[in-house]
Amino acid sequence: MKLTRESIISMEPGRELDALVAANVFGWHYGTYHPELRHYSTDISAAWEVEEKMDTDELFWRYTNHVKKILLQQREDGVNEYHLMHAPADVRCKAALLAKLEADEE
Repeated sequence: MKLTRESIISMEPGRELDALVAANVFGWHYGTYHPELRHYSTDISAAWEVEEKMDTDELFWRYTNHVKKILLQQREDGVNEYHLMHAPADVRCKAALLAKLEADEE
């Protein structure tokens, strides 16, 4: 599957999203049900590992911008720092994939 902004945004939390994060963010190519595949999109502590990787790869500004954009699509009353700090795991995963996609396109 070719990753596009639309395909990433429309993904539901779960093993398919987890496997895409493992492959595209960490470079690990696990199957969807591999026992070592972390639950990045549903477990906030695993999602924090994704955030750390964004910082290590110097993609944190892109990542943060994408978290904000995704949350803005979900919230009519705006987004502030509280919402960014409490973003769900799947939003963090999608933002990381979008940051990587954007960086790879340059």
